[in-house]
Amino acid sequence: MKNSFKGFYNVEDSVLIDLWKSEHTLFVFDTNVLLNIYSYADQTQSDFFKILNAIDDKIWIPFHVGLEYQRRRLEVIKSQKETFKNINSYLDKIIKVFKNDFESLALHSRFPSLSKDTDLLKSEIEQSISRYKTIVSELNSNQACVRSHDKIRSKLNDLFHDRVGNAPLDQTWLDNLYNEGNTRYSLKIPPGFCDLKKADNKNTESFTYNGLLYQSKYGDLILWKQLLERSKDPSIKNVIFITDDKKSDWWFSINSNGLKEVGPLAELQAEIYRESEIENFHMYNSSSFLQDGKQNLNINVEDSSIDDINDHNKNNRTVLKNNFSDSLHSHAFMSYDKPDYLKEVEELIKNNLDNSDEYNPFSSVHSNRSLKSLGEIDETVNGAFDYDPLEDNIFINQEDISNKINERKIRMLRMYLNNHKNINFSSLSERNKNDLLYSLKLLLKKHND
Repeated sequence: MKNSFKGFYNVEDSVLIDLWKSEHTLFVFDTNVLLNIYSYADQTQSDFFKILNAIDDKIWIPFHVGLEYQRRRLEVIKSQKETFKNINSYLDKIIKVFKNDFESLALHSRFPSLSKDTDLLKSEIEQSISRYKTIVSELNSNQACVRSHDKIRSKLNDLFHDRVGNAPLDQTWLDNLYNEGNTRYSLKIPPGFCDLKKADNKNTESFTYNGLLYQSKYGDLILWKQLLERSKDPSIKNVIFITDDKKSDWWFSINSNGLKEVGPLAELQAEIYRESEIENFHMYNSSSFLQDGKQNLNINVEDSSIDDINDHNKNNRTVLKNNFSDSLHSHAFMSYDKPDYLKEVEELIKNNLDNSDEYNPFSSVHSNRSLKSLGEIDETVNGAFDYDPLEDNIFINQEDISNKINERKIRMLRMYLNNHKNINFSSLSERNKNDLLYSLKLLLKKHND
């Protein structure tokens, strides 16, 4: 039975151990895995490269992965520097608010007995913030600048110097792939059909390189086709693909006390087994890759490094969710004039689509506020959002909105989205930003309907 339905069977753990040591195994990396390295702590970066160096004769990236890495690298570096800049700005605001608010209370004249304690509190706050700024400054100095030497890029250059796939043959090859992709996406054949909404963003729908036109919504399919071609090498018997993309066009997940990944989609596995002679196909995210690399290669990897990767990716989900809950709580009973609301939302969409940043993962330095008990409002947030951990991909699905949320809850969501001063677009990744703007457009369409 297994031979007839191999796409439904994952690689067994006992076999997986042998794959790590086999000379016939190829480790293939997605763009997001390479870019996420920039957001890790120094120890995590060091441990990640330990594993890469240990399997350096088995690693490979499709041409499209290399191209996307080169295109987006500087934006990642820029976003990291902006995060530290924002931290200092927020800390300065804390001091300013404390000073102004307490002075407005005139405590020294009205309650002289509090004067000494107030001054002491102010001094302690300023000293704590000063110490924190010193730590932030040290971390910031270790971050690469857009014009400085990029040590991560240098290491990746050395590792993959002769381990990058071939570029597309010509524009005809790409155009034929786009035609095939159009059919595949309409039938929900993976991967890539979850990226259809990229076509709605004029800033990211296409780009050119070396005389060829690339359509962004077919990026995953280009990667996959190049991986399939490489897998046809008769010397390759096992392919392990490492990606931090958590969308449903890559992974089969089941909701059992929370969303659990079971493994690659059966259709993906069936296709690679059909198109090549490989015997095993497996997928990792960065965290599980590091964990299994530590165990199977007997390499010293700090547990903190694995925790760092997990925390980094969980923040992508938690920060936006907390902002959502806090803002809904504050504005649940406000009302807006309908024409003004529509006008402001349309302007918000236009402005941020025109000034969209590239990839910008949430940094672990962002603090996560505890969720308030909001009852039905919290249910709205949880029901409206599909949370994909480890992949900066938080989006509203229109079918879910129609089926799960009544009109009163939609109105609450609209009020939050209209309160755009609470949405820090500069701290959102390109994917998160575009998905949030996509959500705005869906809600706007429902409003107009």
